[in-house]
Amino acid sequence: YAVSLDGGNLQRLTQDAGMHSVSFSADYQYAIDRYNNTTTPNTIRLLDSQGKILRVLGETTVADYAPYRIKGPEFFEIQNQDGLVYHAHINKPFDFDPQKKYPVVVEVYGGPAGQVVTNSWVNPQDMLFVNRGFLYVGFDTRGTPGRGRAWINAIHHDKADKPLDDLRLLAEHLRTLPYVDGNNIGVWGWSNGGYMTCMAMTKGHGIFQAGAAVAPVTDYKLYDTIYTERYLGLPQRNEEGYKACAAGTYASELQDPLLLAHGISDDNVHIQNIYAFVEKLIAAEKDYTLYLYPQKDHSIGGDDQRYHLFQRILEFFEETLKD
Repeated sequence: YAVSLDGGNLQRLTQDAGMHSVSFSADYQYAIDRYNNTTTPNTIRLLDSQGKILRVLGETTVADYAPYRIKGPEFFEIQNQDGLVYHAHINKPFDFDPQKKYPVVVEVYGGPAGQVVTNSWVNPQDMLFVNRGFLYVGFDTRGTPGRGRAWINAIHHDKADKPLDDLRLLAEHLRTLPYVDGNNIGVWGWSNGGYMTCMAMTKGHGIFQAGAAVAPVTDYKLYDTIYTERYLGLPQRNEEGYKACAAGTYASELQDPLLLAHGISDDNVHIQNIYAFVEKLIAAEKDYTLYLYPQKDHSIGGDDQRYHLFQRILEFFEETLKD
C-alpha cells in the first residue's frame, strides 16, 4: 500500500490476493514484488510506483511441482461460544481415506510476530508430516497479527490463557471429525510456537497427547524488553503476570511426552530459557527429550542440522501418536 504522510489517500499497489514481499528502488519509482498464494508457488515481478506490472522476471508454477508429493491445504473456520471466528487449515495425506482415523499434528505460533494460516504456497516442510500419514493442521490463536487491534490485544498482560483456550477449542473441534484419531493429537511450534507448546503440555495438559517445542521462550523475564514489555508490561508492575506466563511455573503438571530442541548459540531466544525450564522439570521428576545444536542460532540453520532436527521430530510423533 501507499499512504500520504497525513494518513489519507490510502492506495493499494499489489492487487493479487496472497503474500507479497516488496523491495523498492532508491527513488521509489520501481519495485520488485515476490508474490505467492495457495495456487501460485512463486512469481517475481517488476512494478512501477503505482503497482502496474511491467515485467515478470521469473516464476514457478503448480506444474513444476508435479513430480513431487506437494499439495495445498484446505482452509476452514471454527467459532467459539462468544462468536469469535478462528482461521485454520488442514492438509491431508495423498491417499486420504475418510473411513480411516488419522493422528494429527497441529502447528501453532500463537504470538504477535507471526501467522500460521495464510494465503500462501504450501511450505514443503509441512509435507514431511503429511507424507508420514499425519493430518497436518495450522491454527492461529488470539494474539496473532493480521486480524485487527482487538484480536492481537487479547493477550495484553496475559500471553497464555486465551491462546490456550483457543487451542482447546481447536482440539475439541478436531475430535468431532470422523477421520481424526481423537486420542492422538500432537502440537509443535518454533519460538513463540515453542512457548505455546510448552504451555499447552504443562498448564494446558490434556489438550494434546504430545508436544515438540523448538527454541521456546519458557520465561519472559529471560526475553528481550521491546517485545516482552509491550505485552506484559514492566516486570516490577506485573510480577504475577510474568509468573503466570512462565512454563516452568507449571512443570509439575507435565503428563505427556515433550520434545525440546534449541540452538546453543541462539542470540534471540537465549539458551538459558531451556536450562531454566529443564531445571524445573528435573525438580518435578518429569521426563523429557532434549536436543541441543552447538554453534547454531535461533534458526538452527544448516542442511545436516535441519535434517537431524525434523527427523527427530517426525520420529517423536510417530512413536507417541501412532498405535
